[in-house]
Amino acid sequence: MAKLAERYDLGTPLVLTKMTHNSGSDVFIVNDTSVVKIFPEETDPLMPAKEIALCTALHDRMPTPKVIGYSDSEHTIPRPYIVLEKMSGKALEFTWDTLSEPQRSEICEWLGLFLATIHATANDVILRALKNVHASIDSDTLGIHARARRALDTIETQKLLTSDRILAIRHYFERHATAEQGTVLGLCHGSYRFGNILADEATITGVLDWEDATFGDTLEELALTLYRTIPERFHSIFLAGYTERKSLTSYPDQNLYASLFYLEHLPNISAWTLFPGKQAYYKRETERILETIIGTDTFLGRQRV
Repeated sequence: MAKLAERYDLGTPLVLTKMTHNSGSDVFIVNDTSVVKIFPEETDPLMPAKEIALCTALHDRMPTPKVIGYSDSEHTIPRPYIVLEKMSGKALEFTWDTLSEPQRSEICEWLGLFLATIHATANDVILRALKNVHASIDSDTLGIHARARRALDTIETQKLLTSDRILAIRHYFERHATAEQGTVLGLCHGSYRFGNILADEATITGVLDWEDATFGDTLEELALTLYRTIPERFHSIFLAGYTERKSLTSYPDQNLYASLFYLEHLPNISAWTLFPGKQAYYKRETERILETIIGTDTFLGRQRV
């Protein structure tokens, strides 16, 4: 850390706070003025480059971190890294419960507006930041039926659910997966969660962690944000903020996209041994969405995830 502090004139790192949470990257706050994000050694070089490009490109449209420096050919340290200016505010996951209802409403309206801003980002900006990702986008990549089939085939092979439940889930997707006809491609943040949103009371001060950003289905990200992040009583005000910036011809099926999301992650949960909290969360949420879409009674049995 001393080498990075010297190179980017961060001052002597007298106060160093590690902020990593359920992540493979190491994130440090240096002297309460800068943030150093150090990626795992095996990280694709395009990942930090993508985060840098998007933070820079979107900085005048929403509060994104200012980039101070990043890993290059000089190899200041052996792992890829980004040095960012520390933004004010605290993560919403820690402050949400302290806010009043009017403050929560205001926050949700802004969250909707900022997500729409991301989704409405011009293609030339996306191309510069994400390189040639458009070439990998096809119906097999985004199609709900194809993705659900692949996920369920893996789950069946690994015996993660009973055969009755797998059959019921397949029937569910056959009946409900018409939403793929409404796919709307655009820039997706990839992790639009309270943990990645900084706020000072009712003011959003930062939208963080762009390493998972991709060119994908914006309706899917909207549905997952509503399902996983925004409390149901604030959905209407969130959508009011969203549609102020980007129009919607229909609202996405939250249960459909949420079930697909958790089924695609189910085969990986057992590998997350370093993050037991994350494991428990995904197991609980997978069971919850399965109970919603197929129930637990009669022929489905009682086996849990």
